[in-house]
Amino acid sequence: KQVLKIVKKLAGPYGIKRYEKDNYQSANFWFNDIKTDTDQNSHAKREKSFIPSTEAEWFFDSWYAKSAAIVYKESRKEEYLNDSVQFMNRSLAQITGENMIGANGRSVPEMALPESYNYIHKSGTLHEAPSPIIPLNWSKASMTLMLKEMSNLINDEGIK
Repeated sequence: KQVLKIVKKLAGPYGIKRYEKDNYQSANFWFNDIKTDTDQNSHAKREKSFIPSTEAEWFFDSWYAKSAAIVYKESRKEEYLNDSVQFMNRSLAQITGENMIGANGRSVPEMALPESYNYIHKSGTLHEAPSPIIPLNWSKASMTLMLKEMSNLINDEGIK
């Protein structure tokens, strides 16, 4: 319950942030010629170009939905059932549509799950776009586990 409470605060419009001020894949990351390396110089360059409140929003909604469903089964508190359904829907909304452009300006495959949703900052306006790291097997596996948990919840609990 405590973990869900903490993680819920990191939920943005398109996914869940890893942590506040996370500069990896933040706004314009793919246009700033910044390596994804974890060395000190790469991190410093990312930190310098970071635009506040533009952290990447990751595919963790499926994990949240699955976890909330498990907590609901144990606690029987409606709020966890509601959260599991809400975050399942958010997770499904992360599947790419047709003719979508990724955060690097290139097209991304249709009906695929990206690693995250990133922002493009242009002329003071933010636009969301799927990460070019797509499809990601980890996000597909997470969604599969979520759907299995939600199916079990529906079948075991008779939820409609």
